[in-house]
Amino acid sequence: MKLHGGVFLIPFFLFGIGFVMATSSDSGEKTLVVDRFDHACSSSIPDGWTEYQFKHSKRATQYRVVPEAAVEGDAATDCSDGCVLRAESDSGGSMIAKKFVVDLNEYPVLRWHWKIEGIIEGADGRAKETNDFPAGIYVAVRPKEGFHPIRSLAQGMARSVAGVPVPQAAFHFVWANSGEPGETFRSASSLGTALNNIVVVVESGKTNVGKWVEASVNVLEYYNRFFPGGPAMTDGVGIMTDCDNTGSKAVAYYDDLRFCAEKTDRSGNAGG
Repeated sequence: MKLHGGVFLIPFFLFGIGFVMATSSDSGEKTLVVDRFDHACSSSIPDGWTEYQFKHSKRATQYRVVPEAAVEGDAATDCSDGCVLRAESDSGGSMIAKKFVVDLNEYPVLRWHWKIEGIIEGADGRAKETNDFPAGIYVAVRPKEGFHPIRSLAQGMARSVAGVPVPQAAFHFVWANSGEPGETFRSASSLGTALNNIVVVVESGKTNVGKWVEASVNVLEYYNRFFPGGPAMTDGVGIMTDCDNTGSKAVAYYDDLRFCAEKTDRSGNAGG
């Protein structure tokens, strides 16, 4: 499928077999690394990711791997390996995503580092007209095994509206203008109203603007809360900085995205 602007789509959310390598960090923590963005800096999206531009958005967010030295403010994390992912949106919106199958019973905690240059004034994820976030991580999950006619119909409707393949269910972990860590609500976007797209506030407000923040969420706990009895499997991971609804601008940075075997939430951020 091809959208305006020459964006080709590959349905990363489709079920299938994914192969990822388990590694151990310096602390001995068992992890599955989604990406540390330690490959060469580039003027295009990072290797292994696919760009998804939504039908209603006239501009795509620019995702680039840049040297940490190019990031203003405090120093990057010690996990950056010299490079981080930079996302810049100017009245536009798109996502980069990759297929990543994980058993949440084994790797329940998702951790990453992120930083924003400013919040989006007037943005509010509870309203369709203002549904923008300066930074967000998507995790597509399987609500239940097997074929579900109603859910499949909803997927088709959402895809026709959005212009991109959509998951049966997903969590959107966001940096919001307001809200307490761990607060949840259903997305106001076309995808969220048609399907099970749950927004989770991980960070909010201006307190940590311009600072690197380590985020940690127990995805398994959220999964069991919203989709009890399901297989607790992921299908893909996405990154999105968007300003298409508010017509504003945003810049965010991401680094060291990984699933961890540890079942406790070290940071206290949105632990479920």
